[in-house]
Amino acid sequence: MGNEPVSAEDLHRVLETEVGKMRTGADWSRWLDVAALFPRFGFGNIVLINLQMPQANWVARAQAWERLGRRVRKQHAIRILEPILSQTAMAAAFEAANRNVAADGRFQKTLIGFRVGSVYDVTDTVGPPIHLPRTPAPGRRIVPNGLWDALAREASTGGFTVGVQPIGDASEGFTDYFAKQIVVADHLDDVTAVARLAHEVGHMRMHSAPDMHGAESITCRGVREVEAESVAYVVLAHHGLSIEASSFDYIAGWARTVEPEEPASVIKATGARVVNTARQLIDSTDRYLKAIGRRFRQSLRDPSSLPSSRLTSTARRCDLGGVGRVMGASERVAALQRARQRQARIEVATARTIRAQASLDRAIEAKARAIEQYDERVANAEAVSAAEAAELANVCGSAEAAAEILGWSVRDLRRVVKAERERRTQPTASARDRVEHRAKSSGGGADVGST
Repeated sequence: MGNEPVSAEDLHRVLETEVGKMRTGADWSRWLDVAALFPRFGFGNIVLINLQMPQANWVARAQAWERLGRRVRKQHAIRILEPILSQTAMAAAFEAANRNVAADGRFQKTLIGFRVGSVYDVTDTVGPPIHLPRTPAPGRRIVPNGLWDALAREASTGGFTVGVQPIGDASEGFTDYFAKQIVVADHLDDVTAVARLAHEVGHMRMHSAPDMHGAESITCRGVREVEAESVAYVVLAHHGLSIEASSFDYIAGWARTVEPEEPASVIKATGARVVNTARQLIDSTDRYLKAIGRRFRQSLRDPSSLPSSRLTSTARRCDLGGVGRVMGASERVAALQRARQRQARIEVATARTIRAQASLDRAIEAKARAIEQYDERVANAEAVSAAEAAELANVCGSAEAAAEILGWSVRDLRRVVKAERERRTQPTASARDRVEHRAKSSGGGADVGST
């Protein structure tokens, strides 16, 4: 939008137009990716940020960048909508004031409008290096340690238990609102399992039992699935995991069904619900993972400094099928010992493999020598057979008679006899040497006598 003057009404019109352009699930996924990077912003500002700078990595206000020691180049501002809140005393405070009693300080904030604000991407700042937020890695299949437990803890705060067990069908999991239980299928891999748990926790936070089990239309049930799947998408993307979400393609059509005249308002309301719920889960999971990181670093420095009760709590796994499991200090020692034992077994197996390879090489060499000896014996046998066939033909005086006795064809016998005769008429190397030696000796003696 540049740096030209922009009013809040202008941004609202741009936002309505951009949301109204949504046609596919890819548009929705793109906004959710931005929400995972910038969970502090509302859905409308997420759309505006993505519209003005799709490649944004980390956006913040100028004051926030200054606290990080970086200077903003203000010619590249991203315009957003900032809420204007009015702080109003609650009824109890008014009553206290009317009775000339000191108010208890309870106030409620009321949204009365919006103004234009500016944020800046890290690429539009200069200063010392900083660590950028983690982005989803396509194909990544490693769940951050503790993410499952963080989501299970979030479910427990809502009064739900989490279980991993066979379901009996192809579904990945479900939420039983009456039994207060979230069930995840036991046949899922780690990423799919934690995505399903985030999906069900999203249901728990956004929907109630009457919503899920009432007599509603298929469209209403479908949008609840989209909302829960969108929450899981944002939470996992924030933690560096990328998942597929096929249901996003139905959002645009569903919005036009609910509100044919203003589908953008339905999409914005759904986006706001998703982003607000995902922000709560991101905040709680971030706090839990940071706490785990602190305990882990402390245990590395001094495992005995942690009370046994905390070690037990850290190592608790809630029978979750090993997904997202967190180990205590004693378990880490045992895991290190098992790793060393595995390394020793690998070294022994490697030595055995080397010895087996050497034995195999020796066997191959022996086989090659045996083949050479066999070929030599076969050649000798063939030579003897040729000599005998030639002798038989000589005795019989006829190749036809000898061929009939041997069971050969006359042509083969004549070829063998001819080869044998040629072999016999050719002098051996030693015979040739003796002939040449006599020729040289006789020639030398004549020369001496003449001299």
